[in-house]
Formats: sequence, structure tokens, C-alpha cells
Amino acid sequence: RSAVTFGKFDGLHRGHQMLVEKVRELGNANKINSVVCSFDMRPLYLRQGIHPQMLMTGQERYKHLDGLVDYLVECPFTEKFSELGAEEFIRDIICDLFHASYVVVGTDFRFGFGKKGDIKMLASYAETFGYELIVIEKERYHNREISSTYAKEMLKEGKMEGVGIFVSPLCILQERNYMRAELLAPAGSFEGLQAVVKAGADAVYIGGSM
Repeated sequence: RSAVTFGKFDGLHRGHQMLVEKVRELGNANKINSVVCSFDMRPLYLRQGIHPQMLMTGQERYKHLDGLVDYLVECPFTEKFSELGAEEFIRDIICDLFHASYVVVGTDFRFGFGKKGDIKMLASYAETFGYELIVIEKERYHNREISSTYAKEMLKEGKMEGVGIFVSPLCILQERNYMRAELLAPAGSFEGLQAVVKAGADAVYIGGSM
């Protein structure tokens, strides 16, 4: 049996951390496997001919989650997988593959062909397939929902004051069973320096000539 969460987990921002921590907590409390299932969107992007910026590679994600959960499953978003119906996803993936006792997702989680599945559908099938659905509310920063897209926008605009909303692909610190962000050079500005210190960075590297 397992406690499993689903998503892209690109950058492992604060919202992702809440999902990871919940499956970890449920796994430990119920002596079952804690599982993070990360959708690898590269096959889909390749078919669409697009090359979006990624905050984190699968290898980096594994490194960051190693020791925090029992399993990280990278699920390639192939054409065959994208054609999987919502009910099939629940039956074949959640139940038959992961044997889920707990399903942990965010409020906007969608699944199945055409994104027809949502948290209402997951809730309606919970009793039939024997799992408990746990929905985690979105974290917010400056009145906006925290997301990988938001993090990419802030990075592109050089707004390092928001670095604390996500776990940077530059460095991860695993300490006392939780993660904190560390900014590697350059800090960019005094405001950026203040932001990363407030975010819990143990070290800030500042480049430049003496």
C-alpha cells in the first residue's frame, strides 16, 4: 500500500513541498510507502515542437527527494499515456500500480484524456477503490498562487526577492527532514541578499571583483 502524490514537481516549490511532506507523514504514520509520481512532460513537448524552460531535471529531482520519500516515479507523458481516460487513470495507475491508500493532490490537479478528471472525480471514486483523498490548498505569495510558472517568471525578471517561494535547482539543503533554499551566486542586489537570508539560506555566494 502507499500514499501517493501526482504532479510535474518542476522546481519543488513550497506547494510541492507540502504535497511531499504530506505523503511522507502518511507513509510514516501508516507504515506504507510514500510515493511521488512526477509527470515527465518532455515527450509531449517534443510532439508539440516546443522547448519550455525547466527549473529542474529528473536527476536533480531524484537527488533532492532522496531520503524524503520512499519512491520517486518519473512517468513519461507519452502519446499512449496521454490517451489514458480519467477512470482508467484511477483504476490502472492509482489503484493497480500504486495500490494507493491515500491520494494527495493540489486543488487544481487534473488527469486523464482531455483533463477530464479532477478532485471531484477522485472523491467520487474514493470509496469504490478504497483510497482516501487529501486535497492540499494552494500556497500564495503576494496574492498569487505559487507555481512553477510563477517561479520562472520571477527568475526571468530577476526578482530574487521571491526566491523563498520555491526550492531552487541551484542547490538543495536537506536538514532536520525538511528542505530550505540556498542561493548560489550572484545575489544580484542587497534586496536579493536580504530575501534569501529571510528564506532560510545558510550561505550566499556573491561574485564580483575585489
